Amino acid sequence: MIALTLLIIILQVRSLSAMVMVFLTAPLG
Repeated sequence: MIALTLLIIILQVRSLSAMVMVFLTAPLG
C-alpha cells in the first residue's frame, strides 16, 4: 500500500514537472 502511494506521488510529480517545463518553454518556441 505504501509503495503504491509513493508510486502514485512520483508519477504525479513527474507529470506536474513535465507540464511546468512545457509552460516554461512554450513562449520560447
